[in-house]
Amino acid sequence: MIKIFLVLFLISSQKIVLKDGRSFKDEIKYFKDSLLVLEEEGKISKKELQEIKFLPPPSLVSGFEDTIPIQEILEIAEEATQRFKDANGIILLENDINILNCDGTRTHRYHFIGKILKPEFRKWADKRIGFDETRDKVHILLARTIHPDGSISWFDRSKIKVSSSAQGMVYFSRYKTLSFNLPEVETQDIVEYVYEYEAMKPSDPKIFNPCGFLQSNEPTVRSKFKVIIPDSLELNFYTRNFSEDESAPKITNGTRETIYEWELCDIPGIVKEPKMPSLMDIVPGVFTTLFKDWEYIFDRHSKWQLRRMEVTSEIDSLCKETVKPAQSIHDSIGLIYHWVQQNIRYICIKGSPSSGHSGHPASLTLKNGFGDCTDKAILLATMLRAIGVDAYMIYVLTNSSGTAPLREIPISYSNHAINEIRLPDTTFWLDPVSETYRYPHFSSGDHGILYENPIAGRIDSILVPPPSYNARDCKINMTLNPQGDALVEFERKYTGGWEAWMRYRWKYTRESDYPHKIQEIINEESPGAELIDYEIGTFEDLSKQFHLKWEYKLKDYPTCASDLLIFKIPGTENYEFREASLSTRKYDIVYATSYEIRQNARIHLPATHKIESLPSSLKLSCKYASYEAEYKKLSDEEIEFHDKFSRWARIIPARDYDEYKQFLNKIASFAKQQIFLKKQ
Repeated sequence: MIKIFLVLFLISSQKIVLKDGRSFKDEIKYFKDSLLVLEEEGKISKKELQEIKFLPPPSLVSGFEDTIPIQEILEIAEEATQRFKDANGIILLENDINILNCDGTRTHRYHFIGKILKPEFRKWADKRIGFDETRDKVHILLARTIHPDGSISWFDRSKIKVSSSAQGMVYFSRYKTLSFNLPEVETQDIVEYVYEYEAMKPSDPKIFNPCGFLQSNEPTVRSKFKVIIPDSLELNFYTRNFSEDESAPKITNGTRETIYEWELCDIPGIVKEPKMPSLMDIVPGVFTTLFKDWEYIFDRHSKWQLRRMEVTSEIDSLCKETVKPAQSIHDSIGLIYHWVQQNIRYICIKGSPSSGHSGHPASLTLKNGFGDCTDKAILLATMLRAIGVDAYMIYVLTNSSGTAPLREIPISYSNHAINEIRLPDTTFWLDPVSETYRYPHFSSGDHGILYENPIAGRIDSILVPPPSYNARDCKINMTLNPQGDALVEFERKYTGGWEAWMRYRWKYTRESDYPHKIQEIINEESPGAELIDYEIGTFEDLSKQFHLKWEYKLKDYPTCASDLLIFKIPGTENYEFREASLSTRKYDIVYATSYEIRQNARIHLPATHKIESLPSSLKLSCKYASYEAEYKKLSDEEIEFHDKFSRWARIIPARDYDEYKQFLNKIASFAKQQIFLKKQ
């Protein structure tokens, strides 16, 4: 067995044991062409090696776990492969260790071993680690590929790359990304690496809140999460999705430290379901902090924010000019909201923890004309305060990322910043990063979540808006002529997330491509249609509702059967619910927000035919949604159809899946029904 200790920025002495019995200490320089190149002894062939014992340098803190013998890894992998036959890859070990030192510095050490069973999981051989080069150090302690025959391909540390970190739309910061690739990786190989992340200059020594998740999409043989703190401190923790007997940690008291450890074994992978919750909401998770309440965090963040929310003369003048057309307070808020959305570009430039978490001063963001979510939220809150509106920047974890445990434990767990607006008669929220939302609408990713408001000193929740706030309104006018052709006029109006997406889509579509894009939409509903005319609403003026109109011709649209014409109204919703396609569900159905669709159609019939039959009316409801539809005979030559689907719930519990599925299936079946005309 060969053990190698590879450290970025650090080469330490090793004990080299040869097959002929000789042993000595030396420093490893690098591997090349099956040769081990040492500082003193020079080159030694890999065939001569019996063992390399690494000697941990004195800078490493306690708690390091040695590598596992190759034969033991192979045996664990073989046994796991037999148990998890359908897996794409198997995590043999995931060991996450978080250490707080007495001086406030901290170390995160991560050990991963995984067996690759499908080609796409060769991605496990690629690793990226983000760090702040002014505050942190990253060490690669071990990295190797273990082949089925027990041979090893060693990591070449000369191929480590350090590059500027890139995130979001446009992002500039001092943060870097260290990346490396394990060599010669194929299916049936095992990849193993250990890295250590040292925070030498933490932004706040008092804040230490490591979190861990002990399950993955792929099966795991053994998963461990460990927190080590000085024995003078006490860890506050919250767990979820553990069984009752596994949620409590194993606590070990050392000579100078206390160790909290959670461990799970033989964990199955996650079987994915349509519209299932975020992974962090369904796997065993541990959230930790040293705080008992929010006082310190609120005080820290509120001071950062308030320093940045000064109403300067430039901001005051801009606000007065912007709200001149307003007739009400909501007009004023909407005008300022749209101004920030459209005039402050999303570009992130961060140089300190305070600017990263609370943005730059509002005056600087205004001067620059760009900023990230924190910058835009600080500016919007400042501008609204300039006109007398009680406005705040708040921190959120968007609903696609999971549920932040803000009510259970004081951890500032967020990935986004938006605004809370408080008027005497109402509270609502705005997201100035979302450049195509029309006031008072805001990003669907912010709906139905908890948030942290440091200035107000509270944790609160954002409500899911009513279905009408995220709606599509369709009007159809269809004329059938005696020859069987159909002329269709179609109009759609949008609100909320629907409107924001459509406005964004057309804003970034070249005008020369408009006819082609409209034709694509029509072809999805009515293949073979001939586009006659179209109209696209304004996407620049956020004060106006966005709409689309088009007119097209369908040849031989109704199906002919003897003296009958059979057809479905073109362009109406097909109501295909993929989330209800499973016979049973383990997980809740999770939507981004509420939803509504309204359809109204009028069909003009040729005098040569009469109405033979129309689908019956339908009215359904359940705890989470409702649907109603009706066909009406207005005259011998005119039919009217209208329906309305409304879903007010964002989350459908798995326990109610059968009821909800039956509800959706009835709607889908109804939508397939057709109109029958008979020739006179």
